[in-house]
This record gives sequence, structure tokens and C-alpha cells, in this order.
Amino acid sequence: MNLRFLSHMMGNERSQPTGLSIDETATEVTDSWSLHGATYAVGSVPKISVFITSSSNSSEVSQLEKFTKNVMLYRHPCILKYVASWKKGWKFHLATEQVQPLAQVLPSQTALQVCVGLQNILKALVFLHESGSASHNNVCRAAIYVTQGGSWKLGGLEYLCRCNDMSSSYLEETRKSRYEPAIAPNEAEHLPQPPTSVDCYAFGVLAQEVLSNKQSDDVPGMADFLDVCKKGLQNSSSEIRPPLSSLLAHQFFSHEFLTIHNFLLELPIKKDTEKEDFFRNLTMKLNTFPEETVASQLGSLLLSRMVLLDSTAQHFLLPQVFVPRTEGSCMESLFSEATFRTHMVPRLLPLFCVRDVQIRHILLSHFPAYCRLFSQVQLQTRILPELLVGIKDTNDNLVACTLRALAELVPILGGSVVIGGKRAKLFADGRPKVVKSSSKRSSQKDNFKSQTNLMTEMRESAELVLPERPSPDGGEYIPNSTVSEEDEAWPDWEYKTEAQSSDVKSESSGSHNSVECIADSLTPAIETMEVKSKPKASDEFEDIFRDMEPVISKPQIIHVKEVPGVTCNKFALTTEVCEGNDGWGEDFEDWNDIDDITAAKEFSVKS
Repeated sequence: MNLRFLSHMMGNERSQPTGLSIDETATEVTDSWSLHGATYAVGSVPKISVFITSSSNSSEVSQLEKFTKNVMLYRHPCILKYVASWKKGWKFHLATEQVQPLAQVLPSQTALQVCVGLQNILKALVFLHESGSASHNNVCRAAIYVTQGGSWKLGGLEYLCRCNDMSSSYLEETRKSRYEPAIAPNEAEHLPQPPTSVDCYAFGVLAQEVLSNKQSDDVPGMADFLDVCKKGLQNSSSEIRPPLSSLLAHQFFSHEFLTIHNFLLELPIKKDTEKEDFFRNLTMKLNTFPEETVASQLGSLLLSRMVLLDSTAQHFLLPQVFVPRTEGSCMESLFSEATFRTHMVPRLLPLFCVRDVQIRHILLSHFPAYCRLFSQVQLQTRILPELLVGIKDTNDNLVACTLRALAELVPILGGSVVIGGKRAKLFADGRPKVVKSSSKRSSQKDNFKSQTNLMTEMRESAELVLPERPSPDGGEYIPNSTVSEEDEAWPDWEYKTEAQSSDVKSESSGSHNSVECIADSLTPAIETMEVKSKPKASDEFEDIFRDMEPVISKPQIIHVKEVPGVTCNKFALTTEVCEGNDGWGEDFEDWNDIDDITAAKEFSVKS
């Protein structure tokens, strides 16, 4: 929805439209009205400005209503654009394009920007004088407003009147409300002639005020122009004042920058050969001016429909306009990223609402270069919805360009925002795990092996060197894992003891026939020595099983040495035979063997 359609709809209703939200904070407050920002929820132009009467005084209301009437009647690109008007209660409302007072932006503007602004005001006044046969009668800084694009617009038309209706009484009645420094001293003496000379004097004062703090070297012919404003436009004789149209040919308004500005404005009436020559050299010419000035003053013209659709401009100019310059880049781009984000991004947003295939192709062809300069809110709420419209078009080329543009938004907004709907992980990452450093991995593996070998050697050395720790007294009564393991080892020991006993039996029976021979050779030793048990060999299990002899007592074992009349001991090897069975009182079969040996001794003595 453009401003013309919005104006038609709101003007017919004559009441505040639905969806229009007016800011409570005023941008400007005067004796007659206050200026507010407003947001319209529908259409491609969501921001507008609204003038509201500040009191219920009928005279003040009439001033704003007259302003509204004149701004509706006199339409010019350099005059404030009318949108709508309505009355709510006793307050009258005038809606215009989004603007702000000149006083708020003038300190930050350069001499070149002021020069362009003054030219706009001069063109608006020339239009009123020559085409409208009217005089503004209050040309001053308070009557000028600046758009978001940096263009100066003429407002304050509440004192405008046709030249035929001009009178001394009218000027005298409005004198107290007009800007006093812009009124000629002798205006009250007689009616200025021609009537437009009132605006000539006021424009001379305006030019001096806005250029007072600017360097004269910044713009060619600035010093001479100020001299013309002082001596010519502010001459006490209204007849000597030059017409404002003659100033358009002055050097101050005809230098290179304004020539480019004017050519872009008049592009529809230029010949193809002129446009081709103009766009071929335009980038080189614009690089000679500050990029901030180029972006603020020429940004809207560089993105106009006539420029975007020109084939020569598409080849020689638009790549330098749409591709911002990054740090360290050697490209011939016109704007840096900061300048592009400040001045060009607000102008690009409305272009995505244009449903023109060629315009959309131009925007999407350079989309990867500038899409990251939009904020995420702008991309999600303004750009993405328009791109999604493009994928539903029947033009395959447009759909392909749109899909590529959507791919650029995925890293910024995320796939869930761009694609929408439910998503699931349907693909797995089948790549092998990559070792970051093979040498580091191998060294870690070698260290692990060396540590493992060292621990193994330590365990083996501990098993070989350190003896088993003996069980403490009463340890057999402690139910722990050690006792259980020892108990489980008992059957093996018993099995070995029985096997040894059987071997002893077989050996004793086999050697019974040779007992006498052995006894004869050993008789002297046996007679002279006391029968004793052979000292027990050191056994690592001696201390462990010392307290485990519940049945057999040693006095029964010593019973052997109390045999009377023993003169020779033919069985001196008995101690060796019983060596393996000391302390194992549970083997009663050994005692049967001992009885047999005792009987054999008695038999040998008797014999």
C-alpha cells in the first residue's frame, strides 16, 4: 500500500483509520501544533508523521486546516507530501510523509548537503511562483522538514496566498506569526512588488543562516552565492531583488554533485545515449565525494526504478551500489558496511514489497553481498515473508533466485525459521573419527604401555620377594575372604598327605627284608644317641597351622623314645618318613604304621 492509496482511503473516511498508532511523545511543539510520529500497521509505508493542533483556539485550528488545504493543492516533489487529514473531537490531524524538523538535523549536515537542501527549497519556491502564482510568505528554517532520506521539503504553507490576493493588510495581520528576521524592514510601508519578492528576501536570510557555520571551500561558488544573497536578495528595494529562478543557474547550484543529482531526477526524459554515457562514468565521479553525502542525498535516486531497470546501470553502477566495501577490500564499492547499514538498508526494505520480476531479480542477484547487514528482526519480519511469496510464483528463474536467497538466510536465522514446520534428524554423520594428532596419540599409547609394564613388574617382584603375611592368633575364627581361601586349599593338602603316607607304607614294607642289614650298620649310633625327632624343616605353612592340632598331642609322638631295651635302631629313617606328616593329627593311618614299626623293633630285640 503506497502513500497515494493510503491518502485516498484515509481522506475519504475523514477519521482516524483503524491500525494507525500515534506516538504520545511529540517530535516538535509549536504555538499552533505538535508533530508526532505514527505507525500504520498495513502497507509498505508503515511510518508517517501527524500534525495535531495543540489547543482548542479556533484561530490556531484554522492555521493547520489552511496548511492542510494548501499542501493538498500544491503538489511538488520538494513540497511536503500530503497523506490524510481528519478531525477527532476538537483536535485537527494532518498526516504527511515521515519527516523531522530541519533544526534537529542541520548541525550534523555538511555544506554539500545544505547546498542540495537549499536547491530543493529553491525549486519548490520557483514552482509556487511560476506554476502556482502564489507566495509562501514565511520561508524560514521552521517551515522546512527533512525526510528519512535526507531530502529537504518545504512546509509551513499556512500563510501561503495567491499573488492576486496579496495585500498590505494581509501581510500586516500575519506579521506577528511569521518569522521576524525574514521580513523586510520596509514591508509595512508599501506592498512589495512583485509579491514574490517577499519570498526572495526570506530565502536570502535562510541561505545565510544555514551556511553560516559551513566552510566556503567545501562547495564551489559558495562565497559568491552568499554575496548574492546579501546584496541582491536582501536589497531594500523589492524591485531590484533578482527572481529565484535565476539562482538555479548559479555556480553554487551547478557544480558536479548537483549535476548528478539533477540528472538522476530527470532520468525519464533523458536519451539512451545520454544515460549510457552518464552511468559509465558515474561511479568514478561519485567516489570523489564523501560517501556519507552520496548515500544520504543520492541513495534514493540510485535505487529508483528507472536506475534499477537501466541495462547500462545494471552493468556499470549497481554492483558498486549493492556490494558494500569491507575492511581491506580493494573493490570500487561506493559505500562501506557502516554507511550501507545506516542509509541504504532503510531504502531497500520497501523495494522487497514491489511485485516486479525485474526489480526482484536485481535485488536477489546481489542479495548475498548485503543480506547480513539487515537486522534479524528486519530479515524475519520484512524480508523473509516477501521471499516466501517468490517461491510460489510461476516464473522458474524467480523461484530459483528466491531459493538461493533463502539459503543465505539459513545461517543467519536458522533453518527452523526459514523452512518452518517440524524437522527431524534424518541423516547421520558417517565420517570416520579423525585423530587430531597421530604422533600425540602414539606417544600417549607408548606411555600407557610403559606404565602397564612397570606395574606388572612391580607386582611380580612383590610376589617373589615379599613372604606371605602370617595369620594372627585367632585369625582362623575371623570370617573373611582369606580364611575361606585357606579352607578351600585344605583338600589338596590332605590328598597330598594321604599319597605320601601310602608311599611310606609301600617303602616300609618293601624294605622290611633289609632292616636287619641296616640295623647292624647303624647299631653303634643308635645305642649312643637318644631317639629324637628330626628338627622340623622350615615350612612356610608352619605358623599358619600351628594352632590346628585338636586331636593328636606330642606326648603320644614321643612314645617311641620310651621303648625299653632298645639297643639298636634299625629304623633310624623313621623320622625322615614322618617328616611330611608332622602336625597333621587327622591321619590316623600313620599311627598304625608306627605300631608296626614298634612291633618290628621288639621282634628284632628278642631275636
